[in-house]
Amino acid sequence: MGNHWISSLAISGNNIFAGADYGVYISTDNGNDWTQTALNNQNIYCLAVKGNNIFAYADYGLYLSTDNGNSWTQTTLHNITVYILSVSGNNIFAGTFGGVYLTTNNGANWTQIGLNNQEVITLAISGNNIFAGTYYNGVYYSTDYGTSWTQTSLNNKNVLSLTFIGNNIIAGTDSSGIYLSTNNGVNWINKNQGFNVIPAINTLLITNNYILSGTGWQSVWRRTISEIIGIKQISENVPLSYFLYQNYPNPFNPSTTIKFEIPNSENGKWKIENGVVTLKVYDVLGKEIETLVNENLKPGTYEVKFDGSKLSSGMYFYTLTAGDYKETKKLILLK
Repeated sequence: MGNHWISSLAISGNNIFAGADYGVYISTDNGNDWTQTALNNQNIYCLAVKGNNIFAYADYGLYLSTDNGNSWTQTTLHNITVYILSVSGNNIFAGTFGGVYLTTNNGANWTQIGLNNQEVITLAISGNNIFAGTYYNGVYYSTDYGTSWTQTSLNNKNVLSLTFIGNNIIAGTDSSGIYLSTNNGVNWINKNQGFNVIPAINTLLITNNYILSGTGWQSVWRRTISEIIGIKQISENVPLSYFLYQNYPNPFNPSTTIKFEIPNSENGKWKIENGVVTLKVYDVLGKEIETLVNENLKPGTYEVKFDGSKLSSGMYFYTLTAGDYKETKKLILLK
């Protein structure tokens, strides 16, 4: 592909399509070779595949090909900027300069379904749930397929990318990195550990138990899914003090849950937002086995799962550290 600017990738059967400057390209050999399709005179901003239909939004509007790019036909929705196309069943959603649009007939007709006053940069769809990332107005979600929308607490960010991991939603922003929500956007946890400098997160991809992030001028980074979604906030009530619960079940095989509480402050001296909470597992010799938590956490009650399927039976220890607080308990893996 030389030095082309690549905006979007899409897969249709054994074919890979690339949206680039000056058109759509196709590869039939896993990207070793590329051929420019008939749409070859415009910049391509996003692609989507629905069955045998290939959609491409270009400089002069939305185009459709039903023959692997050999020919293209311009459809409607050509008078508004489209940032993202997302397919769900027989429906195609478009995130645009003027909200979210829906077509049920392969682009012949489009209906505006919400967020009319928002620039919708990215979309993520799972069942009836739709999440929309906007330009400096955070994330909105709909649980009724776009009939009504609710703004989440991530309300001052430019959200460039969204993806689902099970029932969890990941958001990539332009200047503050990656966020995770386990409760439909009511709360968000920052997940930037490992970045040298926090980059713009242009795209997110889930593959082989990793989440990959394509960044602005900082290449591609990855982190294991277990690190991203291992921790879950189960209560927003603010505890009076730190507390580390005994894991349950104990003994366990192969996984167990560890719960802990984080207060707003400790004796008025240290607030949680100014420090990092860590939860680590060690063997009987004191060797660190796994870091379960290494985050800036808001006050509340949390739980995290520990998987010991790759470990031998025996006694292990887990330690919660937060500011001046530190507590250790033992857990027993019995196979």
